[in-house]
Amino acid sequence: MTFRKLMPGLFIFFFSISINSQNTLKSVYDIEDNFPAEMKRAKMFIDKLCSDILIYDLIVGGNNTYSSNYQFKLKSTSDLNYELPYTNGLSLYFIDFKTKKPLKEHTLYVDYSFDYLKYKPEFVLDKNTFSAFSYFNLATEINEYSDKEIVKQILTNLFVEPSFEKRFSLFLKKINGKYKLDNPSPKEVFGEEEELNTDEKIEKITESLKDQFDEEFHQVLFNTFILEKTDDKKTFENLSKLFSKNITESVDDVLQQKILINTNKSCFLKVPNQYLNILNEEHSFPVNSIEIKLDFKNKNLILNFSNEGTKLVLKNSKSVSINKILNEVNVTTNSLQITISELDTKLIVSDKYNKDNYTITLLK
Repeated sequence: MTFRKLMPGLFIFFFSISINSQNTLKSVYDIEDNFPAEMKRAKMFIDKLCSDILIYDLIVGGNNTYSSNYQFKLKSTSDLNYELPYTNGLSLYFIDFKTKKPLKEHTLYVDYSFDYLKYKPEFVLDKNTFSAFSYFNLATEINEYSDKEIVKQILTNLFVEPSFEKRFSLFLKKINGKYKLDNPSPKEVFGEEEELNTDEKIEKITESLKDQFDEEFHQVLFNTFILEKTDDKKTFENLSKLFSKNITESVDDVLQQKILINTNKSCFLKVPNQYLNILNEEHSFPVNSIEIKLDFKNKNLILNFSNEGTKLVLKNSKSVSINKILNEVNVTTNSLQITISELDTKLIVSDKYNKDNYTITLLK
């Protein structure tokens, strides 16, 4: 599956739609040819939810290959109320922020982003997308490392020898053990020039390697210093040592398409009380914003509903920290997350204060 520049993803809107006209929400995106076969339930969730939603007055702004923003109005002859498929009864509804009366129309502000396309001209979803080498390449792009800087980071973070002179020698020796180097020793690389400082030596080594390996330069570095052929976990640990401990999460984030919807504090999430009680006047979760993410790596559709904080009583939820089912738990949260996979649909609640997460299975 390939996402090209002019259509970087699932929710890219088409500019042929007439402004100020009526359209279904389904008409402004294309998922028929650009959706993983392994995410059928996520695709059906989108189809079922969006097929009958009418939108008006579409305004498109700030469009480029990796981000854009939109504004449109929801309208209905009845109150705005939308059941969320595959959630066993959860729904969204809209009321006026001031009067608290149900709304029949409301304007939404939508930001779309797919940061992967900041770094690459197109997105190809295949067996190599989430490989360690792909993460290595994206990490260098995210950190804006030059080839010289990559070599410097390897020498700095992946060698324990205190002397850089010893590191230079070991660095070249290790590569020469896998690939026959034209210049296998520091003396051959640095030549007979006058005294070079550490930075100049790193530059000389980088130039020598690039002259020999050209486009294979990154692959050689990865295979020599990062890759553990029989231990994928160790390979990713090496990536963390080279870049930062959170680099895998940073690359994961870049690989996710996202939509952020600003509701103007007029949206509420209704959750059946068999799962939890919401301790406010509306008995619903106020939704200031909705973040929708396509997690291709884990094959999940993720919806995050956020506000400043709401008190809840959870029923039969599983605490992640102690891995135990709890009958009643009082929490204050500013986020409810729905995760839709091929196996099930889960509601995930993050406690604002003790930082524990609680999961409730909505559907299997």
